[in-house]
Amino acid sequence: MGRAAVFLDRDGVLIEDAHLLTDPSHIRLFDHSPSAVQSLKQAGFCVMVVTNQTVVARGLATEEDVERLHEAIQLLLHRANGSQFDEF
Repeated sequence: MGRAAVFLDRDGVLIEDAHLLTDPSHIRLFDHSPSAVQSLKQAGFCVMVVTNQTVVARGLATEEDVERLHEAIQLLLHRANGSQFDEF
């Protein structure tokens, strides 16, 4: 049997919703996000981030650009309290 998982939406749940986010410098973690992720991880959950990104469909960003945004989010979370998401 695998681990239980929690799926969290990215924009408006973990980070402030920046309409059509393409620039990592515009990422703002909510104050509660690092401690919430840490609590879920300590409780044994796999923490997954789900997101639909219209910036790719609109040609404003590539999938690789979105992956860079996710790397930046991971870094912000890690810097806040050492937590990490399991997957995006």
